Amino acid sequence: WFRRRVYTAGEGEFWDLGEREASERLVLGEQWFQSNHWPLAGFVPPAWLMGPGAWKAVRRCRTLQYVTTFGAIHDLQASDSLQAPCVTFSTRKAWRRVASAVWASTAQSHCDAPLLRFALHPHDALYPRLRRAWQRRLERLLQDRLPVTKAQFVAQWRSTPVVTRNSRSGLAASALTRET
Repeated sequence: WFRRRVYTAGEGEFWDLGEREASERLVLGEQWFQSNHWPLAGFVPPAWLMGPGAWKAVRRCRTLQYVTTFGAIHDLQASDSLQAPCVTFSTRKAWRRVASAVWASTAQSHCDAPLLRFALHPHDALYPRLRRAWQRRLERLLQDRLPVTKAQFVAQWRSTPVVTRNSRSGLAASALTRET
Protein backbone atom coordinates (compact mmCIF):
# COMPACT_ATOMS: atom_id res chain seq x y z
CA TRP A 1 0.00 0.00 0.00
CA PHE A 2 2.76 2.45 0.97
CA ARG A 3 4.72 1.92 -2.27
CA ARG A 4 1.59 2.16 -4.43
CA ARG A 5 -0.03 5.16 -2.76
CA VAL A 6 2.59 7.23 -0.97
CA TYR A 7 6.06 6.50 -2.39
CA THR A 8 4.84 6.55 -6.00
CA ALA A 9 2.09 9.15 -5.53
CA GLY A 10 -0.63 6.69 -6.55
CA GLU A 11 1.08 5.56 -9.75
CA GLY A 12 1.40 1.84 -8.97
CA GLU A 13 -2.04 0.72 -10.14
CA PHE A 14 -0.79 -2.42 -11.91
CA TRP A 15 0.11 -3.87 -8.51
CA ASP A 16 -3.53 -4.46 -7.62
CA LEU A 17 -4.85 -5.61 -11.00
CA GLY A 18 -6.07 -9.12 -11.60
CA GLU A 19 -4.99 -11.00 -14.69
CA ARG A 20 -8.13 -10.16 -16.65
CA GLU A 21 -8.04 -6.41 -16.06
CA ALA A 22 -4.30 -6.26 -16.65
CA SER A 23 -4.78 -8.16 -19.94
CA GLU A 24 -7.50 -5.74 -21.03
CA ARG A 25 -5.25 -2.75 -20.33
CA LEU A 26 -2.35 -4.35 -22.17
CA VAL A 27 -4.56 -4.99 -25.22
CA LEU A 28 -5.71 -1.36 -25.18
CA GLY A 29 -2.08 -0.26 -25.00
CA GLU A 30 -1.13 -2.52 -27.90
CA GLN A 31 -3.99 -1.10 -29.96
CA TRP A 32 -2.90 2.44 -29.19
CA PHE A 33 0.66 1.70 -30.34
CA GLN A 34 -0.64 0.04 -33.53
CA SER A 35 -2.99 2.91 -34.34
CA ASN A 36 -0.10 5.37 -34.01
CA HIS A 37 2.27 3.15 -36.01
CA TRP A 38 4.73 2.95 -33.14
CA PRO A 39 6.87 -0.13 -32.52
CA LEU A 40 6.13 -2.07 -29.35
CA ALA A 41 8.60 -4.46 -27.79
CA GLY A 42 8.32 -4.08 -24.03
CA PHE A 43 6.35 -2.85 -21.08
CA VAL A 44 7.23 -0.65 -18.13
CA PRO A 45 4.46 -0.87 -15.54
CA PRO A 46 3.48 2.36 -13.81
CA ALA A 47 5.94 3.02 -10.98
CA TRP A 48 7.66 -0.25 -12.04
CA LEU A 49 5.21 -2.20 -9.86
CA MET A 50 3.28 -5.32 -10.90
CA GLY A 51 1.35 -7.76 -8.80
CA PRO A 52 0.76 -11.47 -9.51
CA GLY A 53 -2.22 -10.87 -11.83
CA ALA A 54 -0.32 -8.39 -13.97
CA TRP A 55 2.68 -10.75 -14.19
CA LYS A 56 0.40 -13.52 -15.47
CA ALA A 57 -1.07 -11.14 -18.05
CA VAL A 58 2.29 -9.95 -19.41
CA ARG A 59 3.59 -13.51 -19.63
CA ARG A 60 0.58 -14.44 -21.77
CA CYS A 61 0.95 -11.39 -24.02
CA ARG A 62 2.66 -12.55 -27.21
CA THR A 63 3.47 -9.01 -28.39
CA LEU A 64 5.75 -8.16 -25.48
CA GLN A 65 9.35 -9.31 -25.45
CA TYR A 66 10.36 -7.85 -22.10
CA VAL A 67 9.21 -6.05 -18.95
CA THR A 68 11.33 -3.67 -16.91
CA THR A 69 10.92 -3.18 -13.19
CA PHE A 70 12.93 -0.75 -11.10
CA GLY A 71 15.87 -3.10 -10.60
CA ALA A 72 15.74 -5.55 -13.49
CA ILE A 73 14.90 -6.32 -17.09
CA HIS A 74 12.85 -9.49 -17.61
CA ASP A 75 13.00 -11.40 -20.89
CA LEU A 76 9.49 -12.81 -21.24
CA GLN A 77 10.32 -15.27 -24.02
CA ALA A 78 13.33 -16.80 -22.27
CA SER A 79 11.86 -16.48 -18.76
CA ASP A 80 15.10 -14.91 -17.58
CA SER A 81 15.95 -11.74 -15.69
CA LEU A 82 19.01 -9.55 -15.35
CA GLN A 83 19.62 -7.11 -12.54
CA ALA A 84 19.77 -3.74 -14.29
CA PRO A 85 19.71 -0.69 -12.01
CA CYS A 86 17.67 2.30 -13.07
CA VAL A 87 18.89 5.85 -12.55
CA THR A 88 16.02 8.24 -12.03
CA PHE A 89 15.43 11.56 -10.34
CA SER A 90 12.65 12.61 -8.06
CA THR A 91 11.17 16.01 -8.84
CA ARG A 92 7.99 16.17 -6.75
CA LYS A 93 9.53 18.23 -3.94
CA ALA A 94 12.36 20.79 -3.92
CA TRP A 95 14.42 18.77 -1.42
CA ARG A 96 14.11 15.69 -3.67
CA ARG A 97 15.38 17.66 -6.68
CA VAL A 98 18.40 18.86 -4.72
CA ALA A 99 19.13 15.37 -3.41
CA SER A 100 18.77 13.90 -6.90
CA ALA A 101 21.21 16.39 -8.43
CA VAL A 102 23.76 15.81 -5.66
CA TRP A 103 23.40 12.05 -6.00
CA ALA A 104 23.92 12.20 -9.77
CA SER A 105 27.10 14.23 -9.42
CA THR A 106 28.70 12.14 -6.67
CA ALA A 107 27.24 8.64 -6.72
CA GLN A 108 29.47 5.87 -7.93
CA SER A 109 26.82 3.22 -7.39
CA HIS A 110 25.78 1.37 -10.51
CA CYS A 111 29.06 2.15 -12.27
CA ASP A 112 30.02 -1.52 -12.39
CA ALA A 113 26.60 -2.77 -13.41
CA PRO A 114 26.78 -4.35 -16.86
CA LEU A 115 23.49 -2.74 -17.88
CA LEU A 116 22.45 0.64 -16.51
CA ARG A 117 19.09 2.13 -17.44
CA PHE A 118 18.01 5.76 -17.34
CA ALA A 119 14.45 6.84 -16.63
CA LEU A 120 14.01 10.35 -17.92
CA HIS A 121 10.62 11.92 -17.36
CA PRO A 122 9.32 14.98 -19.23
CA HIS A 123 9.11 17.07 -16.07
CA ASP A 124 12.83 16.43 -15.37
CA ALA A 125 13.56 18.93 -18.16
CA LEU A 126 11.77 21.71 -16.27
CA TYR A 127 14.65 22.02 -13.81
CA PRO A 128 17.96 23.32 -15.25
CA ARG A 129 20.03 21.88 -12.38
CA LEU A 130 18.61 18.41 -13.03
CA ARG A 131 19.12 18.72 -16.78
CA ARG A 132 22.77 19.56 -16.21
CA ALA A 133 23.11 16.69 -13.71
CA TRP A 134 21.67 14.26 -16.28
CA GLN A 135 23.99 15.57 -18.97
CA ARG A 136 27.10 15.29 -16.79
CA ARG A 137 26.19 11.78 -15.65
CA LEU A 138 25.57 10.61 -19.21
CA GLU A 139 28.78 12.21 -20.48
CA ARG A 140 30.79 10.35 -17.83
CA LEU A 141 29.10 7.01 -18.49
CA LEU A 142 29.36 7.26 -22.27
CA GLN A 143 33.14 7.40 -22.00
CA ASP A 144 33.23 3.61 -21.55
CA ARG A 145 29.70 2.41 -22.31
CA LEU A 146 27.69 1.89 -25.46
CA PRO A 147 24.08 3.13 -25.58
CA VAL A 148 21.47 0.57 -26.62
CA THR A 149 17.71 0.48 -26.48
CA LYS A 150 16.09 -2.09 -24.25
CA ALA A 151 14.78 -3.93 -27.33
CA GLN A 152 18.30 -4.05 -28.80
CA PHE A 153 19.71 -5.27 -25.51
CA VAL A 154 17.15 -8.07 -25.16
CA ALA A 155 17.71 -9.23 -28.76
CA GLN A 156 21.49 -9.35 -28.25
CA TRP A 157 21.16 -10.90 -24.79
CA ARG A 158 19.05 -13.71 -26.27
CA SER A 159 21.71 -14.47 -28.84
CA THR A 160 24.37 -14.92 -26.14
CA PRO A 161 25.20 -18.60 -25.49
CA VAL A 162 23.48 -19.99 -22.42
CA VAL A 163 26.85 -20.77 -20.84
CA THR A 164 27.70 -17.06 -20.65
CA ARG A 165 24.16 -15.80 -20.21
CA ASN A 166 24.21 -15.69 -16.46
CA SER A 167 21.47 -13.45 -15.04
CA ARG A 168 23.21 -13.24 -11.67
CA SER A 169 26.53 -11.94 -12.94
CA GLY A 170 25.28 -10.19 -16.06
CA LEU A 171 28.14 -11.52 -18.18
CA ALA A 172 25.97 -11.40 -21.26
CA ALA A 173 25.42 -7.69 -20.91
CA SER A 174 29.03 -6.67 -20.41
CA ALA A 175 29.94 -6.91 -24.09
CA LEU A 176 26.93 -4.82 -25.04
CA THR A 177 27.13 -1.95 -22.69
CA ARG A 178 30.80 -1.61 -21.82
CA GLU A 179 33.51 -0.96 -24.34
CA THR A 180 36.58 -3.16 -23.97
